[in-house]
Amino acid sequence: MEVLAIRENKRRISLLFFIIVFSCLLNAQEKKNDYENKLIAATTFYQRGQVLKAEKELKKLTRKYPEKAAPYYLLSEIYARTGRVGLYEQYAEKAYIRDTANSEYLSNLIAAYDRTGNTLLLKKYLLKAIPSRKEIDY
Repeated sequence: MEVLAIRENKRRISLLFFIIVFSCLLNAQEKKNDYENKLIAATTFYQRGQVLKAEKELKKLTRKYPEKAAPYYLLSEIYARTGRVGLYEQYAEKAYIRDTANSEYLSNLIAAYDRTGNTLLLKKYLLKAIPSRKEIDY
């Protein structure tokens, strides 16, 4: 009788474990879909020229998903477009820090440093962009 009770408890525990794992996976997928939908909406605002709406939505995304690089990159593009070079540089750095393998983010960071006149960091990141070069005469 005890053996049957132990087997029944094992089944219940296994079932509970699978339910928990499934719900965690489902929650992760919902979170990913939420991020992607909001990013698409913000990008659409930006492409339509609704810069203030895009900026507002992207700032919400950076607060909710601080580990993602794309909202920071798009914010840097908005600030470059509107002439706010200090914020442009700041958000270009944040995007690059979150995804150092993305060459587009590196190019954006280099453009930000060039626009702000930060020659020291500009040279550093130009050398990263062109690994065959040993020195940059700028």
